[in-house]
Amino acid sequence: GKTWKTQRIEGLPKIARIVDFFRKPLCLKNGTILGSWFAQWKPNGRAFSYSLRSEDNGKTWQFSPIADDSIGTRDFDETDIIELPDGRVLAMMRSYNQPGRTNAYLHQSFSNDSGSSWSKPEPTPIWGYPPHMILLKNGAILCTYAHRRFPYGVRACMSYDSGNDWDIDNEIIVRDDALTGRVGYPV
Repeated sequence: GKTWKTQRIEGLPKIARIVDFFRKPLCLKNGTILGSWFAQWKPNGRAFSYSLRSEDNGKTWQFSPIADDSIGTRDFDETDIIELPDGRVLAMMRSYNQPGRTNAYLHQSFSNDSGSSWSKPEPTPIWGYPPHMILLKNGAILCTYAHRRFPYGVRACMSYDSGNDWDIDNEIIVRDDALTGRVGYPV
């Protein structure tokens, strides 16, 4: 990191210049650089989640929507991604209905092709946002998230089968003593 080179990225959608990577971009096992982003197609529109990916070390980038409900009431944003041991990519995103940010269960989507395309986003049993995932050495996924209702705090949930099921019955309460609205971003 002692020296840096600047390179202009051409051909990105206009919205790609509005926000940056929500968490961390990944360098997948096959060399693809993949990052999750979120934006709005128009001001005051629904938030949607997308990925940008490069197969040539950042020289060119491809846009791929992860989750979008632009004609409905659901927002998708603050997306975290991890590469699973089998090479698939799991995206977990903050999601809720507008107005009022109701029904705030995390949603997830999978990519079988390094982020070129994504499965339909499906709700998980995890209530809270935003997510942060870590793949543990034993292959389990630990997902932490802010619990933004009483008791306010931070919680965590495990998946032992690559995100197909989440062990919400054994949800971990990391903290339950936060002030209303002062939960933060658990990482």
